[in-house]
Amino acid sequence: MLTQDEAERLIGMEKRFEDAVDFLLLPEPGQNLTFPLASLDGQESFLLDVRHGQLEESSPNKWRLQLRYGDEVLVRIETGGPAHRNADDAPTRRLSRYAGQRIQTPHIQMYIEGQDRPWAFPPPDEFTALDDIVVTWREFLDYCGVIETPTPIGGV
Repeated sequence: MLTQDEAERLIGMEKRFEDAVDFLLLPEPGQNLTFPLASLDGQESFLLDVRHGQLEESSPNKWRLQLRYGDEVLVRIETGGPAHRNADDAPTRRLSRYAGQRIQTPHIQMYIEGQDRPWAFPPPDEFTALDDIVVTWREFLDYCGVIETPTPIGGV
């Protein structure tokens, strides 16, 4: 388990795709892909998971992008699908307004030290077009400190 300081340091750390490419093929509906990332100094390894949910009338734009450090989900954004229910007891005062809340999609989930699973929040202002996977891809990677991001193609 990571401390909160370690998790925030890892999220903010500059990182890049291990395989330098200009374009990446996004998954088709119902598929998952995982891309390896590394810190610029090569000392830390991360995984970027991309899931394109099954197409449904109620949720036609269903994506999940998440940054992992080993098995720990550091940050995730979900643009469709079910709401996320946060735990009833907030570990910090800052989180108390989200305790026990069901956060509808789109939402962002963050690692919180001492919790069994991430906590969900409304997406921050950095995310400007959550109905557009290309824009969301770029903004999520920027949010996670990923530089030299390839252009996503496909996945529609």
